[in-house]
Amino acid sequence: MSDPGRNLIDAMVRDLRPVRPVRIAPALALLLAVEAVVLATGTGCAGIRADIWERLRDPRYLAFIAVLVTAAAGSAWAALRLSVPGREPPGRALVGLLLLPSLAAAAAVALLPWGGSWTGIGPTMGACWHCISFTAATAFVPWLVVMATVSRLAPLRPARVGILAGLSAFALGALGTELHCDARDGYHLALGHYLPVVGMALVTSVFVARVLRMRTDARSRKGVQG
Repeated sequence: MSDPGRNLIDAMVRDLRPVRPVRIAPALALLLAVEAVVLATGTGCAGIRADIWERLRDPRYLAFIAVLVTAAAGSAWAALRLSVPGREPPGRALVGLLLLPSLAAAAAVALLPWGGSWTGIGPTMGACWHCISFTAATAFVPWLVVMATVSRLAPLRPARVGILAGLSAFALGALGTELHCDARDGYHLALGHYLPVVGMALVTSVFVARVLRMRTDARSRKGVQG
C-alpha cells in the first residue's frame, strides 16, 4: 500500500477506542434475576392466592403461566439481541412474542376454562382495575432495569426495543397478578390479566424509544466533538 493510503488509514483509526464485546447471556441472566426477585417480593407482600396449590396441579393454569413466562423471558432476550447490531432476532420471533398475551386472552374468552359470564364492559372492567394496577406496579422496577440495560447498548430500532422491554416487564407483572388474584372468570382473565400486557407495552414503548433516540444522539454528538 502507498504511503499516502497508509497515512490516511492511520489517521482514521488513530482516535478510535477499543470496543468491549457485548455478552448477551450475563445481561439476560441479570435481568431474569431482577425479575425473579421482584416477582417473589411483590407476590410475597401482596399475598399469594389461597388456591395456588390446586391451580398448580391444573395443566390449563400451567399453560397460561408458561405463556407469561415465555413472553417475559423471551422478550428480555429479544430486546437485548435487538440492541446489538448484527445479532437481531428473526422478525417472526418478535411478532410471536407480541402475540402471546393476546392469544392467552383469546383462549381465556373462547374456552372459558374455569367458567365466566359477560356482565357488560363497565362491571367487567371495574373488577379488572386492581389487577391492572398490580401488574403495572410489579412491572415498574423490571421495566426500568430493562430500559437502562438496552440504553447502554446500540439499538438501531428503538421502537421495537421499547415494545419488547415493556412486554418483558408487563408479562412479568401479569405473572405476579396470576399468582395473586384468585379470579377464574375468563373475561376477567382476558381483560384484567393478559390484554393489559400488550396495551401497556405499546404505550410505554413511545417513551422508551424517545429515551433511546436521545441517548443515541447524545453519544453521536459526543463522538463528533471528541
